[in-house]
Amino acid sequence: MAALSLDEVLTDYALLILNFDLPSFSIDLIKKAKIILCADGGINHFHKLIQKYPRDIMDIQCVSPYAVVGDFDSISQDIIKFYEKCGTIIHKDENQDTNDLEKLLHFINTQSSDPLSNVSSIHNIIIIGALGGRFDHEMANISAVVACSLDQKMFL
Repeated sequence: MAALSLDEVLTDYALLILNFDLPSFSIDLIKKAKIILCADGGINHFHKLIQKYPRDIMDIQCVSPYAVVGDFDSISQDIIKFYEKCGTIIHKDENQDTNDLEKLLHFINTQSSDPLSNVSSIHNIIIIGALGGRFDHEMANISAVVACSLDQKMFL
């Protein structure tokens, strides 16, 4: 299998944002993402980052994720209502046997089979906010990626 160049990865990707500090280059990933999905508290980090940048500087039409997925134990109701009004899909998954990334990957898997879904044409997945913090959370996120049956290439 040939290695992908950075340009190939950054042309057709979904950006998954988890509930941990985002790297400094996150805004560039957000600008270029074909689709953005947030896992539970990841929407808080997304919202905080977006508030720092005026929409005209962002140079994108709509600064809202395609979906927020999780059990919503880390999100305020105000944030949920705000993004719901923006047209973001709010998908509650109360399964306590899976972590936030697993919930997001399951959501992508179910959406991928729908040709009308924005998710169906994605070839690469970049995940931010998955590493750092608690070691057990990092290992659970790595395990979720390894165990995932999606066809897309994933990058942590």
